[in-house]
Formats: sequence, C-alpha cells, structure tokens
Amino acid sequence: MRILIDLQGYQTPTSRHRGIGRYSISLAQAMTRQSAGKHDVWLALNGCFPETIEDIRNCFRELMPLERIVTFHLPSQPPLYTGGWRNYAAETIREQFLADFAPDIVHVSSLFEGQNTKAATTIGSFPAAVTLYDLIPLLHQDEYLTAADVRSWYLGKVEHLKNAQLWLAISGHTRDEAIAELDLPGDRVINISSAADDCFTPLTIVESRERELRNRYGLFRPFLMYMGGFDYRKNIKNLIEAFAMVPFRHNYQLAIVCAANDQQRQMVRACAAKAGLGPAELVITGFVPEDDLVALYNLCQLFVFPSVHEGFGLPALEAMACGAPVIGSNTSGVAEVIGWKDAMFDPTQPSAISEAIARVLADEGFRQELRNHGLRQARLFSWDESARRALMAFEQLEASNKRGPVMEGTKVVTARFLNALMAEHAEEVKTLREQLTCLQSQNSELLQTVRHWQTIAESRELELRAIFRSRSWWLTKPLRWISNLRRRRDDS
Repeated sequence: MRILIDLQGYQTPTSRHRGIGRYSISLAQAMTRQSAGKHDVWLALNGCFPETIEDIRNCFRELMPLERIVTFHLPSQPPLYTGGWRNYAAETIREQFLADFAPDIVHVSSLFEGQNTKAATTIGSFPAAVTLYDLIPLLHQDEYLTAADVRSWYLGKVEHLKNAQLWLAISGHTRDEAIAELDLPGDRVINISSAADDCFTPLTIVESRERELRNRYGLFRPFLMYMGGFDYRKNIKNLIEAFAMVPFRHNYQLAIVCAANDQQRQMVRACAAKAGLGPAELVITGFVPEDDLVALYNLCQLFVFPSVHEGFGLPALEAMACGAPVIGSNTSGVAEVIGWKDAMFDPTQPSAISEAIARVLADEGFRQELRNHGLRQARLFSWDESARRALMAFEQLEASNKRGPVMEGTKVVTARFLNALMAEHAEEVKTLREQLTCLQSQNSELLQTVRHWQTIAESRELELRAIFRSRSWWLTKPLRWISNLRRRRDDS
C-alpha cells in the first residue's frame, strides 16, 4: 500500500507542543518502522510552517528516504477561519496535491486544525483515516463552542470527520463516544490506544541537576505535580481546593507544570488565594522543555491528574513510565490509563481528591505500590502496538473496499445534523422565509412596472421610427426631383 500521512498535527503552533503533536509524530514514526519492506509510507507537510520541516526530516532520516517527505504550499489565508474562498482554495490545493500521489489511504494525524493557524485539513475523495483524540467540544458545547465562528468551524470539521472511512481512536472510551455520538459504524472505529515516548523513563537525578531544576522553577520543598492545560475540564480549581484541605500541606508545594499566559496565572493565583494557599505553596512553572519535564516526573512526590474528561490522559502515563506515584480521575480515558481502582478518585469532589492525596503522602508503602503498579501499567502501552493496530486496520479497509455502506451511513448522520440545526434555528428560518416572501412579492410588482414602461418605450420607439421615415421621405423628394431634371437635360 501507499500510505500518505498528513503530519500537520505536529506542525501547527496550537498542537505541536501538546499531546496531539507528540502523538502525531510518535505514531507516524512507529508506522514507518512497522511498514519497512511491506508498505510505502510518505509524509505530507504544510509549507506554511517552515520552522518544523527540518525537525521532521531529522526525525525520519533513518526511517525512510527523505524524498518521500513532500511539502505542499498554500495561499495566504485569514488569521481566523471564515470558510471563505481563500480557505476553500487552500483546502482544494491540499486535496489535489495529496491526490496526485495516488495514495491507497491518507492518514490525517489531526483533523481539527486551522481555526486560527495556516493549516488546511479536509477529507477528500481518496480513502482517509483520521486519528480521533476526543469529542470534548461537541459534548461540552456551552464551554467550548460559545463563539459563533468557533462553533461553525468545529461543527464543519465534525461533518468532515464523518466522511472518513476509518477512525483511529486513542482509547476505548473515545471509540465508544464516537460510535454513540456520531453514529459511526463500529467495525470502522478502531481503538489503537496510545503510549509514552521512550524518553519517559526512571532516572537517577544527580544532586547538582536537582538543585538546578529546583532553583529554576522555584521548587524548594517536596512537591506534588500536575501537568496539562487550564480548560475547565482539567479541573485545576478542584485540585487547588483539595491540596488546601490536606492537613500537612505546608510541608509541600503544588506545581502546575504547563505553559501559562498572564490571564491563566491570575486565575490560578486567585483560586489559590481563595482556598487559603500562601504564595510559596503553589508554583506555576510555565513551559517546560522535555528534558526538564522527564526530570520533574522523576523528582515529584506525587503526580495528580484530576481531569474530568480526557480522550486518553497521556501525562498520567508519562509520569507512571518515569516511576512517579500517580493518582487520577475515575472517569473517561484516564481510568484506562491508570488501571487501578485504589489509585483513582471522584474528580468532582475536592474532598475525595484531598483524601487520596493525603493517603499517598502519609503512607510510604502505598506510595511504593503506586510506583510499581505505574511501571507495570506503562509497559502495556507501546507505539509499536498502536502502529500495528493502525496498519492492520488500513489493510483490512483496502481489502474490504466497502466504501458504499460507509457513505450511506454518513448521509444519514448528515441528515440528522441538518435537521437538528434547522430545529435549533427555526425562528430565524421562519423570519428569513417571511422576508423572502415579501421580497418576492415586491420583486413581482417591480417586474410588472418595468414591463409596463418597457412596453411604452417600445411603442414610442416604433412611433418615432415611423415619423422619421415619413419625414425623411419628404426631405429627400426635392433632391430626387432635381436629380431627375439633370438626367433629362443630359439626355437631350
């Protein structure tokens, strides 16, 4: 097979340094390794992100001929997606570029790109597989889709998503959600799971390195660690409240490890102050490079992941692979990652989170059990296994060639979506129809008036032509009489 991987999921600023970016390139590398001598794997890159291209080439230098890493170039697009002709032109150019390579399948590493970047992602006429991370914005629209432009863009991407022929879910939870919410055919939604990169491993941190890290990030006590974003589903507010409830918290610091802008820092600081935490008890590190992140996983007393909704929960797996004691939510994909009831809590209850934290910090034996369990659990996940599942699904798709039924299912889902959208905007549609009826009536009256005056104009034109011809004949009669006299004279 010729497999063409659209790797924009690793290129865009919004995804590259997040879980989507790490997932996209790690899975692509593993699929390339697994395909050696069996399938031809190509990479398609977006030339609008030139700073990423050499990095990607270096990542694949030992895995494929570099001439198989190809770049498409798109025209300029608006800073925010409008769905206008510029966006359409960029999407069409990308689709034609991919189609020119006659791929047996195109793997879209991240479909939900391009709302505020120069990415262009669609599902074209070629067979397509899409990595499905989660449907969180669709399921929490009041939090994520309040802006009309964002809602329009996201729901448009959902419609593109339904037009794929294969969906690669990153967890069993995400697979189940996709089938239930999008009415996708179950045999085409494959749980390929996820993994942590090889760099996430237990390390011996020498004293000088530890001192350097602690000074750099302001970690002067034993610390609890959280790594992730700031959206409401990440549940940082409940984590802060829970930490404030731990009786012996003054011996520890809570480290929020992720990039943060001023607004996010102010929000976290306000939550901490409200909970009664002092300035030194909570640390916001900002962006942490990968080497430092691995070291912090190894140094933390406890890693806490309180998210209420995740497609998978990669930070928890990374921490476990580093030998950190990990506790987390008993919901969504996080439960699959942690895999031990004693290491989970109800994320909606700060008191439950606090009790779990206190137990781990107070019980060294339990803390060691968590470390041992985490290392065993992490070994169950590997990129090679995820790649094997993905490639097997590609091969089965090519062999089955059942695009027709999939497209029929897509039509049904699209009809349901359009019906729901019509119902949601019923009043607007009614008003627009009334306005259209009024305009049609006015247009009819205007046409009648135009035709009336056109008839009068045509009649006047005919009259004027008749008058002109009549007068022209009388004006030319003397000239003909003189001409006849001259002819008679000449003849005589």
